[in-house]
Amino acid sequence: EIMGLDTSFFSTNDAFLTYLRGLLVRPTSEAKAMLGIGLLDSYAGVMLYYTRDDTLNQQFQFYLDLGSVRYSEFQHDVAGTPVEQYLQSELISDSLVFIQGMAGVMGKVEIPHVQNLRGIVVNKAELYVPVASESNVAYPSFPLIERIVLFYRDEDGELVPIDDVQGILARRLDLDATYGGTETYEDFIPAYTMNISSHFQKMVEGTVPKELFFSIVDKDRLADRSIVHGATHSRLPMKLKLAYTQL
Repeated sequence: EIMGLDTSFFSTNDAFLTYLRGLLVRPTSEAKAMLGIGLLDSYAGVMLYYTRDDTLNQQFQFYLDLGSVRYSEFQHDVAGTPVEQYLQSELISDSLVFIQGMAGVMGKVEIPHVQNLRGIVVNKAELYVPVASESNVAYPSFPLIERIVLFYRDEDGELVPIDDVQGILARRLDLDATYGGTETYEDFIPAYTMNISSHFQKMVEGTVPKELFFSIVDKDRLADRSIVHGATHSRLPMKLKLAYTQL
């Protein structure tokens, strides 16, 4: 089809893009797997192989513009899964929280009366989130999320990592040692523990929203998911562990 184009389409990149605006790459059958494509690689592009005068084999590469839009699209079928009933009804308690990669769900937690703590200095604030172990919860296909990252909505409504994550990444420090967010065991109970001290201080002062969102970094390339206990879980609820100094 490309070989049949008028030569004017090959005069400039802009002219060619008026014909070919993009490419869709998708699997031709269902498979329990994900494939990553390195579109930022210098060798990435569309290679055209052709023959001239029936004897001379040649090739030409259409390179990808590094400024072009690239995105992944996922569709999730939650029918028959535990998360389905939570998405369909607002009456169900928040005993479980669901977090998934790709275009999957995010968890949300709200600390409604946090500004009542004004006048304190936060020494340390940790969010303790046990992993669900109910009989109807299993992980047959994908492992648990390696690291949960907490986000909040900024003034523009965009989801951005909390200060405790942004600051660590900016200073190139170790997330494991200072923020956490990975699965650990406390009294033989698997749980995620996240240091939110810096961000919680801002929540107390009212300079950031009182809602936090559970997600993962690189959602567009990870299929991992976790089900964790919410604030109303009967046995092991999510907890905020706070140490502070009263001014």
